[in-house]
This record gives sequence, C-alpha cells and structure tokens, in this order.
Amino acid sequence: MYQNILKNQNKDDSKCEIIPQLETTFLLNKKNLNGAYKTFNSYRREYFEILQDLNVFTIFLNFNLESLNDKDVVKLNIMKDIDRMQKSVRNIDEVVQKINLSKKLNQVEVLDRLLRKESTYEYVSAPIQGEEDYLEFEVKIRSKRNMEDTFHVDNDKSFVYKEYIKGGVRFDFSIGTVFDFFTTDKKYTLTDENIVQRMNNNKFNPTIAAMFHASFRTPCNITYGVSLGTSFGTNFSFNSLFPGFSILFGKKNKFILTAGPSFRSVDELKSNYKEGLKLDSKIADEDLLTKNFRVGAFFGITYNLTQKQQSSMKFAQ
Repeated sequence: MYQNILKNQNKDDSKCEIIPQLETTFLLNKKNLNGAYKTFNSYRREYFEILQDLNVFTIFLNFNLESLNDKDVVKLNIMKDIDRMQKSVRNIDEVVQKINLSKKLNQVEVLDRLLRKESTYEYVSAPIQGEEDYLEFEVKIRSKRNMEDTFHVDNDKSFVYKEYIKGGVRFDFSIGTVFDFFTTDKKYTLTDENIVQRMNNNKFNPTIAAMFHASFRTPCNITYGVSLGTSFGTNFSFNSLFPGFSILFGKKNKFILTAGPSFRSVDELKSNYKEGLKLDSKIADEDLLTKNFRVGAFFGITYNLTQKQQSSMKFAQ
C-alpha cells in the first residue's frame, strides 16, 4: 500500500485519491526534502540574527541615551520592550525545539527508505511442515517502541492469515442425488387376457447415492478428482456402482458434480418371455422378472459430509 502511494504522489490531487486513514503519512521526494531542510536552516539562522540585533540595539541605547534629560525612564521602558521581545523569541524557540520537526523528518526519511524495500515486509520463520489442508497464522503488528508521547496513527492490528496447502491427496465423503441413464428397471405384468405387457417406460432412474472422492489439494475454489459411489435398495441391499470423475466446488463446504459409467442391478423380463406373449395360465408379476447387471451412465450432484478442512503444522527440528 505504501509503495502504491509513492507511485501516485506526483499525480494531480484531483486524479489521486489519498486514503483518509493515512493522515500523517509523509510522501517524500527530493524537492520537498530540500525545501524542508532549507526552511529548518533558515529558521535557526534568522533566530540568532534576531537575538543578535536585539543585543546590538541594547548596546546602542546604552551609548546614545546620555544626552536625554529623562534617560533613565526612557531607557527603562525601552529595555522592558526589548526584554519582552527576547522572551517571546525564546518561548517560540522552545516550542519549536520541543516539536523538533527536523528530527522527525529525519526519522521519516529512515522509515521511507525501509518501507521502499520489499524485504522490510518479509518475515522468515523456521521451516514449517503442513499436515492438513491449510496453515493458519495469527499475525499481530505492533510498534517496536512506546509512541504515547508522539503524534501517530494507531496502526496496531491483529488478523488471521490462511495459506492453503498445495499438493497431496485429500479424501472426501459426500451424499446426494444421482441420475442413472440406460439402466432403468423394466416392470411387466399380465393383462386380463394373460398377455405380457410392460408397465413403465422411464428414461432415467433418480436415486440417493453415497460417494467417496479422492482429489488433489489446491488453494483454488475448484479442483478435480476421481470418485466411487454406490446406492442401496429399500432393503439396504447393494444396488448400483458409480465410478467416475468429479469436479469439486468450494474449499470448506463443497458441492460436487460427478459423471461416469454406472453398473446397476435392474429388473428385466426373463429370457423365456417376451412382450406381447400370451400365456396359458396366470402367474405373479415377480415370476416374469429377473435381476441382471447392466452398464449405463450417470450424473450426480452431491454435498460433502467430510469434516471441514483443518489446520495442522509442525516445525522442523
């Protein structure tokens, strides 16, 4: 931020917005510095010149009031005025010396040179090994010395900084809805005339599935991985298998899109029957069907149930 201000300091004020919080920020350049030090030197020179002129005037009065009749009264009044002026000049100088702008400007020059260097903002710690999803640092910025008696902006602050770890594999578990295509159940029944007739003609089969995901750790909000999911029937028997590729959105709370081939156990008409066939006797609908594994395709939208990302680290010995 300081370096950005330095880049903009020579621009027109109407085109350069100065951050209001930086009320005491010194924007330094060679011209301003030379002007400031010239003013400081000029003040000291003129201060001594004024005192010297008052002393010279006092000596002049002492040698030139002898010819006056009321010289003592006149001299007393004039000397009171001279003494008052000398005290006023010294009082002003005491205030100037207490403020000590020259020293403060010199300190600002030192800070300016430091703040222009990127190394000033760097802190090198001992080697850190991240063990989970991110590293969390609690940063506290404080003044190195007591500045209670100086004019300054209170810039002490504390904040938490997170650095997400790159590389490695993260495992997630999610649950959601899966749309299974080309592996729908084919239900059949017998009409009153004992003719085999299909009961449904679904194009896809929606189901609730649980999925396991393996993805690469990344600081981005989107990452890619491979997944393996499954769904179960009403009696909690194994029903489908969903291997595929996933796109994971988010860092902490993740929504996951997965697609790939599906392997599902479906109801189909037994091979010794066919649709439209007329049977000699009545049989139950279940006796018309058999279970077969078929290959199809699926698309799933699931939500991550894995514990939220964690911060864990250790310092190298």
